[in-house]
Amino acid sequence: MIEIYTDSFPLNERHSPEVIRERLARGGYTLIVGRVPAEIVFFALLWPLEGSRFVLLDYMATRGGYRGRGAGSAFLREIPASPELAGKFLVMELESPASGENREQRRKRVEFYRRQGARELQGVPYFMPGLAGGGPTEMILMMLPAYDKDTIEGRIVREIIAQIYRELYNRGPDDPLLDSITSAIPGSVRLI
Repeated sequence: MIEIYTDSFPLNERHSPEVIRERLARGGYTLIVGRVPAEIVFFALLWPLEGSRFVLLDYMATRGGYRGRGAGSAFLREIPASPELAGKFLVMELESPASGENREQRRKRVEFYRRQGARELQGVPYFMPGLAGGGPTEMILMMLPAYDKDTIEGRIVREIIAQIYRELYNRGPDDPLLDSITSAIPGSVRLI
């Protein structure tokens, strides 16, 4: 799983393998793997946001030779049926297709999640802090399954983002990047 993880995500968007192992050992992450007899070919790391109906799909990837065979789609279809995720919503951080060098790859990734029923939180400026000493990466936030309504209160979006920053990135409410994000969120956010 760590091999797939390090091969699938750029250095500035991933935690060290030690952080992943530590979070798994203490029960912060839920790890889901897909196997072909003796080989792990798919994984997803889920982080339930404490005291909420939201779970961050922190990482999901398929081994190179198995991509395009439906593992990610099958996983996302099973989420509503999963007892531990019943009544909860997945929140996903995706690289913005409006920036970066690999825009076509980013666009295809967003379209993959849209085909699975995910909806984007429109107009929410979001940046993942650089995890390996680099600068932040512009992202978009998506949610799956479809939320109860076509909008979500800005207050709830601010809480979700603050929890992600606190629980996964160890950043407090005085963090300038977090403040720049949350202060720009309107009172109501459309899901598109």
